Amino acid sequence: MRRSVCILIVVLAVAAAATLVASESARATYPGANGRLAFGINLAGNTDVYSVLPNGEALRRLTDDPGFDACAAYSADGTQIAYCSGQGDAPGQFDIWTMKQNGTQKQRLTQLGGRATFPDFSPDGTQIGFGAQPAAFRRGRRMERRSSSRAPARASTRSG
Repeated sequence: MRRSVCILIVVLAVAAAATLVASESARATYPGANGRLAFGINLAGNTDVYSVLPNGEALRRLTDDPGFDACAAYSADGTQIAYCSGQGDAPGQFDIWTMKQNGTQKQRLTQLGGRATFPDFSPDGTQIGFGAQPAAFRRGRRMERRSSSRAPARASTRSG
């Protein structure tokens, strides 16, 4: 009987500790000055960037281009958002853009003629990294370096 009570107390203590750990606030984005989360979502057939308070209230549409806008990421200070957009691009192509956290002052940063996606700011906010697939590197192509020189790499359609 005494052993069962001890086991029950240990189980309850572990459950209480797990509840305290799990109840900490979610950290979906950097803790910016405005405390909002930014994300891309398809509403009414068009994907745009929106922001919302962590409790799900005060949804704001930040982009309204008829093309694809998503991949939102806040700068560490919360004043800027980097995102990928198909605005002004051929279908299936995306470039990196930035805007103020309220959706104003949009600025195109890349023009690859391919896909630039998933931007993220450096911790100090001076650089933006992103994934890219420039037009020259479509499926079935790869980069090669000439073995006899340090000449620039070139695209190849060889597989493998």
